[in-house]
Amino acid sequence: MFGKSSSHEYQPLQQSGSVGQFVGTESFAHPQYHKGHSFDYIPKVCENDFTDSSQGWPSWICNIIVIFLVYICTFITFPISGWFVLKVVPNYQRIVVFRLGRVCPPKGPGVVLVLPLIDQWQRVDLRTRAFNIPPCQVTTRDGGVLSVGADIQFRIWNPAMSVLSVQDLNASTRLTAQNTMTHSLAKKTVKEIQTERVKLGEYLGMDINELTRPWGLEVDRVELAVGSLLKAPDSSTGPVIVPPIMPGLEGLTGPIQQLAMHFLSHSGPSQHQTEDSVTFTDELGGAPQAVVASPGSVEELLGVVRLLLSESLVSQVRACFQFHISSGDGQLESYFVDLSQGSGAAGAGSPCRQPDVTLSMSDSDLLAMFEGSLRPFAAYTGGRLKVQGDLKTAMKLEELIKLIRKYSSSHGLVLIHKSRLVRGMFRAVRGADCSSSPPPQPGQTSLREQLPRGNQRERALVGRMARWGLWCSPGMLCLSWTEGLVVHGVRHSSSLPVVRQVGPESRAAVRPFDEIPGRWKNGVANLYNFWKLDGFRNLHRIMVHNFNTFGPIYREKIGYYESVNIINPEDAALLFKAEGYHPKRLRVEPWTSYRDYRNRKYGVLLKDGEDWRNNRVILNKEVISPKVQGNFVPLLDEVGQDFVARVYQKIERSGQNKWTADFSHELFKYALESVSSVLYGERLGLMLDSIDPEAQHFIDCITLMFKTTSPMLYIPPGLLRRIGAKVWRDHVEAWDGIFNQADRCIQNIYKKLHQEGGSPTKYPGVLASLLMLNKLSIEDIKASVTELMAGGVDTTSITLLWTLYELARHPSLQEELRAEVVAARAEAQGDMLEVLKRVPLVKGALKETLRLHPVAVSLQRYTTEDIIIQNYHIPSGTLVQLGLYAMGRDPRLFARPEQYQPSRWLRTESHYFKSLGFGFGPRQCLGRRIAETEMQLFLIHMLGNFRVEKQRQAEVQSVFELILLPEKPIILTLKPLKGNQ
Repeated sequence: MFGKSSSHEYQPLQQSGSVGQFVGTESFAHPQYHKGHSFDYIPKVCENDFTDSSQGWPSWICNIIVIFLVYICTFITFPISGWFVLKVVPNYQRIVVFRLGRVCPPKGPGVVLVLPLIDQWQRVDLRTRAFNIPPCQVTTRDGGVLSVGADIQFRIWNPAMSVLSVQDLNASTRLTAQNTMTHSLAKKTVKEIQTERVKLGEYLGMDINELTRPWGLEVDRVELAVGSLLKAPDSSTGPVIVPPIMPGLEGLTGPIQQLAMHFLSHSGPSQHQTEDSVTFTDELGGAPQAVVASPGSVEELLGVVRLLLSESLVSQVRACFQFHISSGDGQLESYFVDLSQGSGAAGAGSPCRQPDVTLSMSDSDLLAMFEGSLRPFAAYTGGRLKVQGDLKTAMKLEELIKLIRKYSSSHGLVLIHKSRLVRGMFRAVRGADCSSSPPPQPGQTSLREQLPRGNQRERALVGRMARWGLWCSPGMLCLSWTEGLVVHGVRHSSSLPVVRQVGPESRAAVRPFDEIPGRWKNGVANLYNFWKLDGFRNLHRIMVHNFNTFGPIYREKIGYYESVNIINPEDAALLFKAEGYHPKRLRVEPWTSYRDYRNRKYGVLLKDGEDWRNNRVILNKEVISPKVQGNFVPLLDEVGQDFVARVYQKIERSGQNKWTADFSHELFKYALESVSSVLYGERLGLMLDSIDPEAQHFIDCITLMFKTTSPMLYIPPGLLRRIGAKVWRDHVEAWDGIFNQADRCIQNIYKKLHQEGGSPTKYPGVLASLLMLNKLSIEDIKASVTELMAGGVDTTSITLLWTLYELARHPSLQEELRAEVVAARAEAQGDMLEVLKRVPLVKGALKETLRLHPVAVSLQRYTTEDIIIQNYHIPSGTLVQLGLYAMGRDPRLFARPEQYQPSRWLRTESHYFKSLGFGFGPRQCLGRRIAETEMQLFLIHMLGNFRVEKQRQAEVQSVFELILLPEKPIILTLKPLKGNQ
């Protein structure tokens, strides 16, 4: 079950000096060499290959006979022998068995069989354990002597190696860690050790891992404990610890410094309470979407202020503020916040009374100030904020800033920003009479009446919302654009309240969950029928058939997998509103089973709850924020240029002025090269004719991983693991190859950062940025980056293949896109970042590809509250799937859905929740920014150099293998443009 058939021989060890001494650090990059072992030959256990091909056939026959006899004796004496041969192994342990002296695959968890007389076994605990290195004297590079200790946490990742490679694992690890710490810190100065303790701990963990990983263990965390200075360094009078300087206070003295300190003591969060803000891209129109307390526009910020107006706030401030805000295009807008009387007021224009303070600044600085990234006094002293009036009164605005951040943090504020909608909405607000609101329609109860009687704060809040003439949730998801929804109600949630108008008739029409149409009463029979229809490969077509049969909502159960399926965009809106503060989607059980089996951490793709949110907030700022696109463009543009050069080379070699081939493998290599360049900051050399064997093995592993995942979605992976199914063994082998490749790349990054002193001269990639940011543990970073690497290759390459296929089928559209690219390049004058802003039709083409050929068949969310969809009650905790493939081909939603029309995404018609290829909300695709930039640059390069033609006119269908793939090879022809020949 753990092994694989192999004819590999045992590997001789390279040893020099005394036994147990490491002779290099190549053991991590080349697992077949196990330096430090006290014997000459071992099986390749680290590659999970327990085949012993060195055993001669007479010995093998004797072993089989002995084992057979012991099995017979055990069977005859059962159940008495059961008390001795059956062992219960918990989830956090494994048993390493030596049968007739030869190592066997680790066993567990669960009940395992250990044969009497011929089996020797040892339990191995996989849980994280810790030890401390007592303070020892370290002589630093500058001649100082410092007392330094350390606390170290480690875990075993390979039970067999931990037993085979070292006799006393704890003592050996402790001694190795102490020696490594002494040698590493001897190369640093006293000041470096005292001021860079955390970073040095990370590097020390890397060094220890290089030595101990062949023992089957991995160090998770190293925390240095710096003691007293025993001897001052020779080159200076001693270490100088400089506290961090607040931006904007350098060189300030006297009353202005006191004023600054008073101002800053109340402004923004403390270092221990920083609330990160992240920015997403809205699928609806490409506008920014902010998550977790980050308003995306001045209007959205004004909306939050209106929610928080109260008599209590007015009593604290007692002032009126006027804001003159300049936008990036030079327009000047005026807003006011009147906190001088009543419950306060806020809006666009000028207040009814003379303002006490007038503030002038840009819209970006205003948002930065409220999200905490710009301190008010730093903006004031830097000339970015101009204040007219009393400074002491201006400081009172801090009460409002703190209240906004506190409210946003406690409610998990989710702002969906549609620039066109927001502008139109607030234009209406400017001209509206804020003192009145339209009464409820006949037969409807007002929203205020629906709230619980005891919740006076919410009832007062809804009253103010009615006076604005807007219906919106405390999460700032404006509902004025969802008035046409056919779904009538959503229950309130404490984590993310959803406010809906609910009439008595709609409540009476709600039908129970068990009345949802579909096939859900017999999961086993449905699984059999699903198998007969080849559902593992035709899941998308089966969903289309079910929607045509049952309507816009149906319920199904296949094996142990049960879900409710929807297709309407309006229903999708309700689903995403009910996803809660910690959105939870369907877990890919084969992937989580592998991580549990190998005792690896989950990445952000597989995590849930608060742990997911903490990791996601940090990763978003480094991966998906619009600000980081400028870091990605040079790296991806270089790969795109190399791909163009490779195509020209292939055309020249063909001698026919064209290149005809199935480009799926070439696009796969392009995507892998691109994502590796962005994530790890290094190239794999896949654009060359000869590919490195390790890179080719990585490609094969990713393909095998996707192929083996699909069959295990409906059969418990644990069952397949226990019976030793080939699909499970192949899945484990594929993931092992993916993680091994990631480990090699990570180690190269570590070494490079170590050599450069942690200060790279150019953008080093996402991994290095996260390491230098030092907000996530190395294990969390490794897990998330590995998932990004594995999930960001096949998905983008297949989307590009479908796009080239559609452009080859539509030559006139191809010419239209080419003209747009040529014009954009001329206007941008070679700046690729500017070119990307001038190609809306290219972006529309990718959206159209994802509509007709989505990578994922569906989007999944678990509801965190009871909701009503299509007049059916959906209880909390239900898995609801939105059928992307079926929705993209629904004639009720798209005119002529079978036609490829990128221009449909440029029209003014509503695209409300229709373009969800990358998901939606806080849990949308983390690699979206990388994938979009990568695909857009690819099309820009290809359209500017080649014409794409199709050989056969037969239409290519899709097949489901975890993602949608072409069911047969797509043969395309690339011809150079006349001007580029």
